[in-house]
Amino acid sequence: MVYKSKYSWKDGYKPKVSAEIVGTALAKLKDGNEEGVVNAAMLLDYSRPEESETHDLFEWNDNAAAEKWRLYQSGRIINQLEVELIPIENKVTETDVQVITTPIESLSTPIKTHAYWNIEPKGPAKQGIYMDAQTAFSNHDTRRKIMQQAYRDFKALECRYSNIKELATVFEAIHAFGMSIDDNKG
Repeated sequence: MVYKSKYSWKDGYKPKVSAEIVGTALAKLKDGNEEGVVNAAMLLDYSRPEESETHDLFEWNDNAAAEKWRLYQSGRIINQLEVELIPIENKVTETDVQVITTPIESLSTPIKTHAYWNIEPKGPAKQGIYMDAQTAFSNHDTRRKIMQQAYRDFKALECRYSNIKELATVFEAIHAFGMSIDDNKG
């Protein structure tokens, strides 16, 4: 079967160049490569000339680009930090953090999770806002935001792998999870 490609950006991503232009450029790069693959370096090199249709995807001012890169690295550092939450009996010392009872704490064994959760994902003009795991899960609104983001992430996986019939029961569970979020609005 032959398919026609129609490119689009994921929700919330709005670069200065259309998805069709970028998709077509990547297809050209793929077709011009004997392995039939593309990578980030190939797209960057293709975009360097000012006359390239993908040139505006990138920040070419080195000072501005360096600052954006450091902000990206900073967010990545926060995203990569994990914490192990170890249940303790009600003997709190100065170094322990006392937390409001939440479902995350109803577990009797240690859990490992992100140390900080992105509760306000970054958009075109702002950086993400991070909250420590214990505070995020103690607050009904932020816990709900995290669950909504998890559902969006699951839905993205479903879009990516929907053609694999062996995952149908997983996708059914994802839909049930999404409905449970809607049921718990208050």
